[in-house]
Amino acid sequence: MYDPESPTPDLPHVSLGEFHAVHNEAEKAQKIVREGVARMSVQALNDALATLQAGQDLSDEEFGNLIIAEDVPLYLKEIRLIEDELKSRSR
Repeated sequence: MYDPESPTPDLPHVSLGEFHAVHNEAEKAQKIVREGVARMSVQALNDALATLQAGQDLSDEEFGNLIIAEDVPLYLKEIRLIEDELKSRSR
């Protein structure tokens, strides 16, 4: 049975509920970014960037440099897209 308050096995300081909530939000942001960053406001880009970084931080913390499994959530491409877009707008 799923208990959202129980610790994540590999990250005991993070509850299962928090772990899934962070990744669910990151996956939503990932889909939005994939639709096109050019149409997003700077605020929306910054919000998506923070959300994706939080998800990536959890993946990095859980798996470290062993991120080779297909089921590990990775948001690096979308993070790079946002960073590039923000950089191009600041010129």
